[in-house]
Amino acid sequence: MKFCFRILIVNFLLFAGLAIYGDTITLAVLDFENRSFMNADAYAALSQGLAEMMITELSRIESVKMVERRRMQEMLDELKMVQSGLISESTSIQVGKMLGAKNLVFGSYMVMPGDKIRIDLRIVEVETGSVVKAEETTGKTRQILSLIKKLSKKLLDDLSVRLTKSESKMLDSGKTLKIEAVVLFSEGLSFEDQNQLQKAYSQYKKALEIEPEFQQAKDAILRIAEKKRQME
Repeated sequence: MKFCFRILIVNFLLFAGLAIYGDTITLAVLDFENRSFMNADAYAALSQGLAEMMITELSRIESVKMVERRRMQEMLDELKMVQSGLISESTSIQVGKMLGAKNLVFGSYMVMPGDKIRIDLRIVEVETGSVVKAEETTGKTRQILSLIKKLSKKLLDDLSVRLTKSESKMLDSGKTLKIEAVVLFSEGLSFEDQNQLQKAYSQYKKALEIEPEFQQAKDAILRIAEKKRQME
């Protein structure tokens, strides 16, 4: 009986499009919470941007499988509409479980005076709902990418993920980015989530005008172009 039950579970996961990965750990990063107390509205879009930047960094690690941010957020948004209220952490954990995530990453940020930003993370095990580890880092806003890389490395260490030398080196380096460019990129993500592709493209383009080597903004421009091509 137990054997048959296990077979049914495996078939369900395969039917849902979820793969069983040997030594691969599956993570989901939720949109970050804005805890800024100064000009909070001006930095609200960073909620999506910081999450996406972390997902991009973690996606480069061979032994890590990331749940797509938009897929996770779409399910949470649908539940929010049904429940007409805020989504609890326990609900997020259930959605993460449905999407095959082993761990969820809850993040928050606070932009502070002096061009500083603090970013906090909590790693939650989906199966038990317990907090595996909490991490935080603070630095200049222009160091956002380096701070995200630093936290990503800490997160992987907390989850006992072994990095290759090249992966470790990649997470130890990060270009500086003006906060204005990161906000514009984040606003572009918000518009893209709403399928407002032209507005998204405009924000990504503005981000690149400020930071021409902003790779994620470049990738987003190409993604928008491909989406438009498919719609023609």
